[in-house]
Amino acid sequence: MIDESRWPAADTPTGFVLRLAKALHTYGTPAYELERIINDVAKKLGFGLECFSLPTMITLSLFEPDRHSSFVIRVAPGDINLEKLTRSHDLAERVLHGEIAIAAAAQELATITTAPPRWGQWAVIFSFGLVSSGVARVFGGDWAEMLSSLLIGVLVGGLAIWTARSLIWTYMFPTLAALLAALTSYALASALGHTSVFTTLVSGVIVLLPGLMITVGLAELATQNLVSGTARLSGAAILFVLMGFGVAVGDQLGVKLFPQLVYTAPKLLPVWTEWPAVLLAGLGFVALFQARMRDGIWVVLAGLIAYSSARYGSSLLGPVAGAFCGAFVIGGVSHLFRFIFDRPNSIMLVPGIILLVPGSVGFRSLHALLEQNVVAGLDIAFQMILAGISLVIGLLLSSVFALPTRRERIQRGEVA
Repeated sequence: MIDESRWPAADTPTGFVLRLAKALHTYGTPAYELERIINDVAKKLGFGLECFSLPTMITLSLFEPDRHSSFVIRVAPGDINLEKLTRSHDLAERVLHGEIAIAAAAQELATITTAPPRWGQWAVIFSFGLVSSGVARVFGGDWAEMLSSLLIGVLVGGLAIWTARSLIWTYMFPTLAALLAALTSYALASALGHTSVFTTLVSGVIVLLPGLMITVGLAELATQNLVSGTARLSGAAILFVLMGFGVAVGDQLGVKLFPQLVYTAPKLLPVWTEWPAVLLAGLGFVALFQARMRDGIWVVLAGLIAYSSARYGSSLLGPVAGAFCGAFVIGGVSHLFRFIFDRPNSIMLVPGIILLVPGSVGFRSLHALLEQNVVAGLDIAFQMILAGISLVIGLLLSSVFALPTRRERIQRGEVA
């Protein structure tokens, strides 16, 4: 836990900027976005600032009229909290446009950061299962595989809550989750006779796969945040390795414990069942991302828009172009949402892009390498990188067409 008692007072410009930077980082703001917001806020408050953001650290040098001070903040990469992320972004926008005084902004920021999670542990655990079940159908699973993935997702969610109580168990969680998912996949395949152990395995741990981390890392590299992007991609690679070890051990134990698995032909479900499955995953994201109830409809709608545009693009031009189409469309829709409602676009962008990120492709690559199929593993890894780059280009291109909000037009004097 970071001791803020020695920081400048929260209601001073310097103290507020430090706490705002920490909050934005904790709730999932990429380096390029965090640095832009913090630099703009510091300029508004009357002093210069150099901000350098890394996945586990923020360095800030503040140049005030009468002195210069530097701060290094050690920050653990936090889970996405959509409510606190959007409220922090909104607070920064209000400070930028002179709508709130520093003292009131500092008090509101303290309220945001100390508020308890909107969704409790049981809701989060069940949401793991909802997302896993929906993704299993998207991956071509039948009812048995969807039910198996639901159970595995719930078990992984419960393990996530349990391991969060201890730092050492938190470090071991990715490996333990992959091991648990692999063993449970074999056990359920033996009991229910469904087709694919791999489908239920990857669906069960889909929430843990660092696809979003890869996409953000590539975006940071594309925006010349080279150190942060490289560090984030390195973290994603290590997470894949930790999970791969768990899968390797789970596979070996599964083969020993359940040697009589019988292959059965897949029971193909109607095409229309994909859309309720995507809706199901979207509902799971509401609690997983700690979104407000009033934002739930936008979270679900974002998932449907992103998936449908990516699916249509893939059917016409292939999977790489499909990823680009999905990212471009959801990026444009999120900017339109920001323009119409004058609210942060992350409400729609984060849950929309999460269905497009190439985490499952990377997991397939790692699984192929574990089976000593090096050529296939490297080929799939290259596909993952192409998909990630396509997402980044789509998001960057969509931002070119972003319309200014009412606040920005007022600041420019375009409207009264």
